[in-house]
Amino acid sequence: MEKFPKKCYVNFLGCEKRKLDTQRIWDYLKKNGYTLTPKVTDADIVIFVTCAFCSKYEDWSITKMQKLYRQRQENATFIICGCLTSIHPKRLKEYFPDAILVGTRELEKLDELLSAKISISKIPDPNITLFDKQNSSYDSLREKSMAQQEYEKAKKGFKIRINWGCLGNCSFCVTKYAEKELASKPLELVLKEFHKGLSSGHTSFFFTGGDTGAYGQDISLSIVSLMTEILAPQEQNYKVHFHDFGVHWLHAYFAELLPLFQKNRTKLGCFSLPVQSGSNHVLKLMKRPYTIEPIQETLIALKKQVPEIQIGTHLIAGFPGESEEDFEKTMLLVKSIPWDFCNVFPYSTHPAAESTLLPNQIPQETILNRYNLLFDCFEKEYIARSSRPQLGL
Repeated sequence: MEKFPKKCYVNFLGCEKRKLDTQRIWDYLKKNGYTLTPKVTDADIVIFVTCAFCSKYEDWSITKMQKLYRQRQENATFIICGCLTSIHPKRLKEYFPDAILVGTRELEKLDELLSAKISISKIPDPNITLFDKQNSSYDSLREKSMAQQEYEKAKKGFKIRINWGCLGNCSFCVTKYAEKELASKPLELVLKEFHKGLSSGHTSFFFTGGDTGAYGQDISLSIVSLMTEILAPQEQNYKVHFHDFGVHWLHAYFAELLPLFQKNRTKLGCFSLPVQSGSNHVLKLMKRPYTIEPIQETLIALKKQVPEIQIGTHLIAGFPGESEEDFEKTMLLVKSIPWDFCNVFPYSTHPAAESTLLPNQIPQETILNRYNLLFDCFEKEYIARSSRPQLGL
């Protein structure tokens, strides 16, 4: 097979997981002797890792790629990776007919495409990336609480991916088609990365994955197994932060996690615990695997007994079928739990999402109004609790 030329341009749009994928591809290319260039006009191979979190981010990915596609050399190979390749491949082929698509869980395809001597399977997950100066595509457009700032800072530190995919089937989610079924990284590999970070002097660890709370469910372990190990070192000063920790897993293992948390209070950083809605009616439409009452009780108990932990959540404003009463229940959820940070997303349709087919779609004006009301509610509650005159920037 004819070998591709040696100059490559690599970039991405998306979350921390796609950022790690991009860095892994970068490391893989370097190991195989390719030269990385910051200029797409100099590249013989252009690789872009996409985001399709929702239609807005899909459009951003398309827009960025269109610019690269126009600027590339005439015969440059254009490779598209990331979520969008699995979620909307037809659209990609319409815009970029000669592009090669490589799915998020199909990076081994690069071996043949690039005639690689060293397989990407031999390239470990990175923990630090060259792309950390770029903001996540999900950065809030509103002011950030102090905890949110700490969480964002942790994202740019020592990252450890612990799994891919999840066990859920949320009706609004499209990334499930890209990340697919749950696949937990072996515990010994996670701990190897963790101890490497400790020995290198890192004091902030950001654990990420499709659903970090689901860790181990596919390998006869649980999040308790992991938490026990990473909170064990007693002589070192560090904090652990968890990204997208399924709140139902916190509830399921609370009796085992609580004593661990109480014993290791100073090691607990920020935990992102997406709840999405305070209404059982909406949670059912979303296909979330819980009702709100036990989740609410667990979160209140956690903050009461371990106030050092900083908890945040994701909320969706204006989900199809969300009545005014449903929305008020989500407002009450914001008020009843002492959240330290909160990301609110205005609901947006995506052609690949099941929720797009639900009846009673909410008008855009109402969605944006509810989005602002939820953020205003969080900010008011946060300021009242923190006794600060304004949110830190």
